[in-house]
Amino acid sequence: MQKITLSVYNSDFTAVEKTVEAKMTIIPFATIRKFMAIFKNKDMSDGLKIANAVISSWESLVVVLDRIFSDVSEEEWERVDTAELVRCVAALIRYATSRILIIPTEKN
Repeated sequence: MQKITLSVYNSDFTAVEKTVEAKMTIIPFATIRKFMAIFKNKDMSDGLKIANAVISSWESLVVVLDRIFSDVSEEEWERVDTAELVRCVAALIRYATSRILIIPTEKN
C-alpha cells in the first residue's frame, strides 16, 4: 500500500510546517467500522461529494482521523488544506474497503 500523507501548514498557509504519515500498520476494526459508518449511504463518486461528506461529518471524522494521524494536534487540524484532506479521506476509504474485502467469508 502506498503511504498516505497529510501536510500541516503554517498559520498563513504559505509553507508546510510538517508532513505526517497515516499510521496504517494496525488499524483496529472499530476504527475502520467508525470510518465506514461516517460515509454510509453517502455518494462518494467524486471529490466534491467526498468533500461535502467530510465537511458534514467533521466532528465524527476527526475522532477517527486522530487515530490514523496521531501526530496531528487539535490545533493543527485547522491548518490542513481541505483539498488534501479530501484526497487523504478518499485514499483511506479505498484502504478500509480493501481491508474489509480480504476478510475471509468462508466457514472453516
